[in-house]
Amino acid sequence: MSQFMFAHNLVKRVGEGGEDTYVLVSHWVDPPSGAPYKTGEYNRMTETSVGNYIGWDIPDFHKRFARGELLPHTPWYSFNRSGQSNGTRDYTVSGGGRIWSDPLSSYATDWILTADSLKPYIPDVDETYVTEAMAKIYGQGWDALTFVAEFKQVVRMFKNVARGIARLDFPRNWRDLNNSWLSTRYGWRVLIYDIVGLNTALFDLLQQRTRFSERSGTTYSTTFDDAWTTEHTDFFIDHTIHDEIEVSLRGSVTSDIEIPFIQFNPLQTAWELIPFSFVIDWVLNVGRTIAGITYACRAGRYTASAGYQVKVTRTYHHEIGETKSSFVSGLQSQTANCTATIAYRQPSQLSIVPHFIVKLNCLKVLDFIALILQRI
Repeated sequence: MSQFMFAHNLVKRVGEGGEDTYVLVSHWVDPPSGAPYKTGEYNRMTETSVGNYIGWDIPDFHKRFARGELLPHTPWYSFNRSGQSNGTRDYTVSGGGRIWSDPLSSYATDWILTADSLKPYIPDVDETYVTEAMAKIYGQGWDALTFVAEFKQVVRMFKNVARGIARLDFPRNWRDLNNSWLSTRYGWRVLIYDIVGLNTALFDLLQQRTRFSERSGTTYSTTFDDAWTTEHTDFFIDHTIHDEIEVSLRGSVTSDIEIPFIQFNPLQTAWELIPFSFVIDWVLNVGRTIAGITYACRAGRYTASAGYQVKVTRTYHHEIGETKSSFVSGLQSQTANCTATIAYRQPSQLSIVPHFIVKLNCLKVLDFIALILQRI
């Protein structure tokens, strides 16, 4: 059984940097008669570029790395933010009075992202991707048993292509085109992967490689929009927020293990020979879990981690909407943008239970439609 390495005797490291820029803004009123007077002074944030982190250092890291030690993955957390804001406040009211701000107006703080702002988008740490990464390491070898089991299909593909070329018989209707698409996606493409895998295995054999590192993960995006109105003395202000959210999940593995050049895994081959098992693997990582379990049963050591990154990009704007009878003309507006990122990593272990994991894209949707058409 592979031995999982967890970091011990780590040294905590905490840091922060950057700064927020504030401007002292004065609010003024110029009445129809008399001298202008100041109604107040306020510190307004106009720019931000800050960050903080919590990490853990391995004692004598560089010396141990140079000696070729397998070093454990360590915990990590960081938060970074950058952005800027500017605005205008200068308008007149009935009676000829003028109201303005100097040097600018940036009173709303809704554009500023904090760590709490990102919390609703933070996912659970998913060890599934550690299993995925381990399966990639196991896949460094060449799966000879599966190749032999599918060899008849390979021969049939070559014969069909040869007949088509000899007769100049190419897809003439949607059924032939549908079958050719599936043959390309799950026949020729898989054969090319087998050839590449064999070449990689030969290279690793010649290099006598015993340390492997792999990563796996997924990224998804979404958006959030919000709008509201606030009432002021002379008008109403319309506020809008647009957030673009990007969430990434990752799993990483580093292992000292000898991967066999030619592999025979009856359990994995049996799974791959089940009709439409690859469709199940689009949503439930059975195949990868089998590979990960096989990996775990081999002698060797590994260190792993799982984590996420959440990035939010916010655009904020406000301007005068509905006006009251006291308002004559002028502007009060603010435009701002802010980007904040949270990154988190924790030591992790192999998960040997299949998990739901969506692996759908445009090509797989076309594959699914083609499979349905073929069954019909």
